[in-house]
Amino acid sequence: MKHLFYSILFVLIYPSLSAQVEVPLQGNRTLQRFYAGQDIPQAESQEPAFRGPGRACMLEQEGKSYVNAGETRYIDTNIDTTGLGDGGQLSCLNCDGNPIGTTAIVDDSLQVTAADDIVGVEYSFTLEYCASGGCRQGTFTVVGRRRGQHYFPPTIGLDSEERVLTQGQASLLPGPLACNKFIDAPDRYEGRDQRFYFTTYVDVDESFYYAASRYAGVDSVYLVLCDTFAICDTFHFAFNIQRDTIKLAVGGREVFMDDFSHEGFLTDPSLWLDADTYVNREFGVNPPSVGIVTFDGLGPKGQPFGGGLGAADRLTSTYLDLQSISGDLFLSFWVQPGGLGERPRPQDELVLEYKDFNGDWDEFAVITVDSFPVAPGEISPFRFFSYPIPPLYKHGAFQFRLTNYNNRNGINNIWQVDYIRLSRFASNNAIDDITFTSAPQTILSNYNSMPWRHFKGVEEAELSPLIEVNARNLSSGDRNAEPSFIRVEEQMTGVELFDVSLFASGLERNFASGEFKQRTYDLRGGPLFTPTPYNGYLNQMRSGVFDAPEQLLFTVTYGLENASQQQAPGYEAVLRNDQVSATTVFANYFAYDDGTAESALVAQEDDQIAVKFTSTVDDTLRAIRMHFPHMISDVSNQEFNLKVWVGQLDNEPEFVMNFLRPFYPDQALDTLQGFTTYPLTNTNGDLAPLYLPAGDFYIGWEQLTNCNFTDCIPFGLDKNTPEGQALSYFKRNSTDEWKAFPDLGIPVPAGALMVRPVVGSETPGPTAVDEVAVPPFQLRIFPNPARDILNILPAEGQYEDFHIELYNSLGQLLHQGPMPPQLPVEQYESGLYLLRVSRMGVKGWAQYKVILTGRE
Repeated sequence: MKHLFYSILFVLIYPSLSAQVEVPLQGNRTLQRFYAGQDIPQAESQEPAFRGPGRACMLEQEGKSYVNAGETRYIDTNIDTTGLGDGGQLSCLNCDGNPIGTTAIVDDSLQVTAADDIVGVEYSFTLEYCASGGCRQGTFTVVGRRRGQHYFPPTIGLDSEERVLTQGQASLLPGPLACNKFIDAPDRYEGRDQRFYFTTYVDVDESFYYAASRYAGVDSVYLVLCDTFAICDTFHFAFNIQRDTIKLAVGGREVFMDDFSHEGFLTDPSLWLDADTYVNREFGVNPPSVGIVTFDGLGPKGQPFGGGLGAADRLTSTYLDLQSISGDLFLSFWVQPGGLGERPRPQDELVLEYKDFNGDWDEFAVITVDSFPVAPGEISPFRFFSYPIPPLYKHGAFQFRLTNYNNRNGINNIWQVDYIRLSRFASNNAIDDITFTSAPQTILSNYNSMPWRHFKGVEEAELSPLIEVNARNLSSGDRNAEPSFIRVEEQMTGVELFDVSLFASGLERNFASGEFKQRTYDLRGGPLFTPTPYNGYLNQMRSGVFDAPEQLLFTVTYGLENASQQQAPGYEAVLRNDQVSATTVFANYFAYDDGTAESALVAQEDDQIAVKFTSTVDDTLRAIRMHFPHMISDVSNQEFNLKVWVGQLDNEPEFVMNFLRPFYPDQALDTLQGFTTYPLTNTNGDLAPLYLPAGDFYIGWEQLTNCNFTDCIPFGLDKNTPEGQALSYFKRNSTDEWKAFPDLGIPVPAGALMVRPVVGSETPGPTAVDEVAVPPFQLRIFPNPARDILNILPAEGQYEDFHIELYNSLGQLLHQGPMPPQLPVEQYESGLYLLRVSRMGVKGWAQYKVILTGRE
């Protein structure tokens, strides 16, 4: 079977996901991480090597000689003496009284010794060589300068995740400020999510922002300011970050707990200090409660850590004061290796550490896949672990940390962790909690998203009458799940379609201790729904109430309202996991996937893969969106052909775009699960939309670049939508036959390929950003289109509270800095741009498409 698998040159691979939108993970939140700058090599000069945002500051100009205070420099004159004869003499015509220091002629060189008290001056020495055949002169420019100074401003105090504005003192330099940069600052600060950046990257500035990570401690940042004399002063800034400690057994709080059931994919900043791990509802299989945290081998921005075998993701608790707790104390959590991702290898580890009273980390336990015996090809269930907290760790700043150790080359060998609890009662897995373990499914039968006009007229065929409910009783005793509800509401219009009891029958509402229920209920009737809500639901969908909005968002919510569960301080997750929701989007695209890639598929050179879609009305195909997960290999320079077939999947596609390359949105934007948009264009680059008659059509690709399995271009695979497998097709390069995945005769994983056709009357820009998310704050951007000036007006707040980033259609960052009332844009070429705005103290970004018409 393995030989057959490889003989058709088709392989399943698990991706290095760009922890990735344009369509972000569960809740459409964007990461609040600002990354600026890369390592820049530095030539030998007065300037120290540096890393971080800024400029190279190579200010020493060719043709000038530089000499520091108290130092001597020999300047080779190289005067052309051809034809002047031998026995001549070299002299300096203007050395006396020069502002740099002492001089002397030594052989054919000018010796310059800068005065000890020199500050900064430029002077041109004129040397003359005279012999029997005449005289010839040469001019030599010398810059005398003081040495770079080191300054130590007072320590700046701030809270965790607070942002402050500070500055160096360019006025201390003798010449005008010419360059700024940051350099590495050695310290013991544990945070790695802090960021610092200049207030502007258009002009040279002495001011910069520092945004603290969640960790307490002292972080050092070295700012270098250089002037036109190439004198570079270094300002040693120290930021003292403060953070509150959670005191257990004080104020009624007896527990530290998180089940990761909150919205968004960042860890809760009140509980955790790291943002490496990925909070989601997709990668785990039957977790204890809805939401898990995935140790995925990716950093906060969704890119591999790199560097070979070693520590990758870490999840570090906040500071816990355990001094008031008497008796035994335990830390417990549930672990699943792999889940819907790749199972860890035998050498991979999940390591538990405790911090002692000296601030040192002690390894306490190591978890490997040996603890999860399972048959090949099967997924290990979640397993419960509990560890004691020895008395020596019961101090005022205790922390624990989970770290995964793997090859750090992507989302390989991952761990799922859930329901972390530290309390006196965490020695066993019982807790008074009835919880959902997964979110609702899409309201559609065949798609996760589709255009509304394709839904109209076929509502009964496309609207799913079934709901899937997964719930678990974690209590030590039997529990009743009532009252409960299921509610469907359209967000754009505010129309509620129905709200009925979810567990209406006595049999379904009763949960035995530890019982896990996986149910599929039919809204059309039966013992649960009498009278049925389905008929009214369908009739409202058929009415014209939803025909006006361009985009519709139908949210399904399951809820439990049982007041008997644990509700003491620290147990907030017990109530939070009683409500789950999911939104089905009706917009301008078709999608089988849910926006999250748990895996990826590749094809070998000249092999082809295609996905089937059905248009219920005549329409126009405008663009195709694809998700490219990060892999071990860099495939950004590989090429593929994008193809469209209308009606039949054969050897003659109706449309082809050749020699395309994958683009990774996260390289330009803070995004998870990013989609790249390819507008349909002809060979001249002009838009070339394709007419789609009602019926089937296929979107596919052909790998062009020669590659070897995991070195090929990966396309995202959503394993939470197994129905997509039957709609995916493969054709080997040496045959004319297309086969559906289930008919290939090899084990191909069930899932939906993350390919999305965009239809309608408007063509989106390349690498467009999914605009389903509601901005966290409102701005007025005008005029749009703009030629010279783009006005930015916040609905509330001060301009200094906002930070902007401007990207072109290729995802290249053009400008970043504080938000001005007016942004000059006349220097940019005409086209579509993305303006991203963040606000201090507010999670998320506001994103605006702007059209600029400045330069042709």
